[in-house]
Amino acid sequence: MKKILLFLVAALLFSALSVVAFADEAADLPYITRSAVAFVSYGGHDDLSGAHAGQPKYSLGTLDSSGALGLVFKGGTIVASGKLFLSANYVMPKLPAPILITSKFAGVDYRDATPATNPAVAMKMGEGVFMTVQSDVILDNIIFFQQYTTPTGFIVEDGATLVIGKNVKNMGYDSDCKAKIIVNEGGRLIVGGGS
Repeated sequence: MKKILLFLVAALLFSALSVVAFADEAADLPYITRSAVAFVSYGGHDDLSGAHAGQPKYSLGTLDSSGALGLVFKGGTIVASGKLFLSANYVMPKLPAPILITSKFAGVDYRDATPATNPAVAMKMGEGVFMTVQSDVILDNIIFFQQYTTPTGFIVEDGATLVIGKNVKNMGYDSDCKAKIIVNEGGRLIVGGGS
């Protein structure tokens, strides 16, 4: 009887320690703490408000510009309600709170994978273009489309975290061409799934 009781106590203790380890890992993940939102689409214009899908910004822009980043400069959500296209290398600067880049917001899913050769709603980059992440950035519920055979991707700098959520879909002209992710010393990459 004592052996059974000791076994049950050991099993309960192991279970409790496992829960603490998982909780500690989850607490270490970046999460959105700011309610600021900016909509962006290749069909938009940086003079528009960016406050909803009918008035999207054209570009991510910079902290002090009229692009989407000017609306979420303290952190928040950037909603790609159309094509989010980076034509040149881009630096997401250090922000006081994380940024979520998504195509799903407030119950509306803007993702559109058709046509397969040029999805209507996706994140795209010019040939060989990279986004350098100096802040915590979360990508989820978005299509990442490889438009060229020269890979595009992300560079994660020291002190920054890039989270690839489980609902990121990687598509492209060439099924062998996948995004590159370069993590510099001190940077973090968290992959929650994706395809």
